[in-house]
Amino acid sequence: MLISPAFCHTQTPDCYPGDYGGFNQQPTITGISPNVWAPGQTYTVVISGSWLPALPAGCTTDLVHVYENSSYPYPLTKIDPYVTVSNITPVSSTQTNFTVTIAANAPTENDAVDIKCSGPGCGNWDDIRYGAGIQTPAPPAPSVTLQRLDLMDIQATGTPTGGTFSLSTQKDTASTTSTYATIDFASGSTSSTNPTTLELTEPANPSPKGSYSPGGLEDITVSYTTAGGTANDEFEVPTFGMSCYDTTLQSDWGTAPNNCQTQTIHKVKYSGTVTNPAGMTGTYCSAFIAQVKLQGQAYSTEDKTFSIALQPSG
Repeated sequence: MLISPAFCHTQTPDCYPGDYGGFNQQPTITGISPNVWAPGQTYTVVISGSWLPALPAGCTTDLVHVYENSSYPYPLTKIDPYVTVSNITPVSSTQTNFTVTIAANAPTENDAVDIKCSGPGCGNWDDIRYGAGIQTPAPPAPSVTLQRLDLMDIQATGTPTGGTFSLSTQKDTASTTSTYATIDFASGSTSSTNPTTLELTEPANPSPKGSYSPGGLEDITVSYTTAGGTANDEFEVPTFGMSCYDTTLQSDWGTAPNNCQTQTIHKVKYSGTVTNPAGMTGTYCSAFIAQVKLQGQAYSTEDKTFSIALQPSG
């Protein structure tokens, strides 16, 4: 319900504080708050202003009525059945409080708020009316927040409740062979769960040989939609393509010279022993030295914390 400061006067058998007798002085209304009343809500309303001249003797109680379907000049026809006024309290000569309750099924319409004083000895006084309109307020704008739970899981929370989540991705197209993670609602979560859990999944290696493939950078946007609109939040997910190496242990490949393992690398078979390989002195299992060449380093049997850096000669 929207309230405007426009008013008019009619002669009534009740007195209105501010315009009485032969003075015909109009009050100065400085505000009515709140000035928006929504269906299904209850408000404490304050009408404030300069009630001059002072209240006449016997004018002790304010009356407040709300009339339906009334626009300027606000003819008082029928009390609005969707509006209940209670707890009318004349706080002072410059303020009147009252409680207003709007029915949940109240229609959108123009009303008039009528205020006047009542009491013995009032005489013939005027009242004052304020234009009003019942309106349903616009729904609040939504918001969405994201929290990283762990490496692969994100929690999304939307406000107000009752909305739905949606996901979208924007990929870096710098490389046509780049691979990207995917995102979806985790098990037990849906687009209407609030908060909801989102789960990242690493991409499969597109190489049939298992060779490393280039990764990529993507923007993931989480949207939350309600009657009040759509809110977005986003984050970036990099995917890395890499090759992996391990550090071989000398004892894994047997003991030279008579107990060495056999290893085939790129169709080349390594067995038996090799003496004084490049950068090293002594006899070693050939398969172990092949692993050193492949991985770049290894740990010796004598001291597992010692890293052997082999510079192959060919």
